[in-house]
Amino acid sequence: MRGIGFVAGGALNPDRAGKVSKELIHVSDWYPTLVGLAQGSFNGCLPLDGVDQWDTINSGKPSERLILLHNIDPLYPKLGKSLYPNTWDTSVRAAIRSGSYKLITGDPGPGKWTLPPNSTVEQSQETADLKNVWLFNITADPTEHFDLSGGRPEVVKAMLTLLSKINETAVPVRYPPFDPKSNPAFHGDVWGPWK
Repeated sequence: MRGIGFVAGGALNPDRAGKVSKELIHVSDWYPTLVGLAQGSFNGCLPLDGVDQWDTINSGKPSERLILLHNIDPLYPKLGKSLYPNTWDTSVRAAIRSGSYKLITGDPGPGKWTLPPNSTVEQSQETADLKNVWLFNITADPTEHFDLSGGRPEVVKAMLTLLSKINETAVPVRYPPFDPKSNPAFHGDVWGPWK
């Protein structure tokens, strides 16, 4: 998952104009970054999930963010059996990035990604249908085609431990019931707030 953004303005170091950063930055980092730029106060709302990324943006320094949680979705149907005891249940849908590695567990969903014919992974269709762990080196393989999970169990276990630790502080998931008044057909065919 990659996003593109840009920063402009009088506070930006002119030497950074036109520079591209591949540092790890999450949307939750904007709040502390903008509050810091405005010399504002967090008024006791610490700890934050985000970190101030101004030095990364303005000076090209390495990001303080080393881990990025993409998602944990315990309400999505489980897939297969848990791979390792005493760590994250790999049948639960989740994704996390740590450094150059990205780990996906559970059912990855109906994406367009398919295992290429020249992939480093060979498995039967039955095994493929129950597979619930993928590990990618995002730096070397940004399109996530070469699953390293079988050859790097120590990395998989370390990232599963990270998922477990993060999940300990997670707010319980709640999906409100569907409200038929939310139908875009009632609002000029546009998704938006409704009463």
